[in-house]
Amino acid sequence: MGSHGVRDQVAIVGMGCTPFAELWEKGLDDLIVDASTDAFASAGISKDEVDAYWFGTAQSGMSGITLARPLQLRNKPVTRVENYCATGSEALRAAVYAVASGAYDVAMAVGAEKVKDSGFQGLNAMNPPGDGTARLDRGVPVHEDARDHPDHHVVPVGQRSQQQLGQAGVIH
Repeated sequence: MGSHGVRDQVAIVGMGCTPFAELWEKGLDDLIVDASTDAFASAGISKDEVDAYWFGTAQSGMSGITLARPLQLRNKPVTRVENYCATGSEALRAAVYAVASGAYDVAMAVGAEKVKDSGFQGLNAMNPPGDGTARLDRGVPVHEDARDHPDHHVVPVGQRSQQQLGQAGVIH
């Protein structure tokens, strides 16, 4: 028995998105609230009508509290997901399948990232997860800031300079 997809079982009924830019005057909470408010308005529902939330972020929060606090969510499940550059898609996929499975009638996927508020180029310094083999990927260029690091972590060159975005979608 193979999957036949969920396109006839689930619909995205609303969305919101902040501008993709260097938004120095806005914090992460602002991006979350702005995108979510637009998504609620677009769907014609309130936050209380959403059964469950999925929050995708790589560096801007370590739990669902990062979403629940600015939206003032009470008694709603919030799941934080992270999957490198596919984090937003992963949040959306999880919310879609939660509705398709019948676990929830209305779910919301929210993705937000506020990497930094400084003029320094590149991503924040953090140890990127490896593949468990303790080897370096030899074909990936190493950012000059990582060359002098004792562990010589691989930091891909050419990252996007505009790294602040909030987006949200309501799935029904």
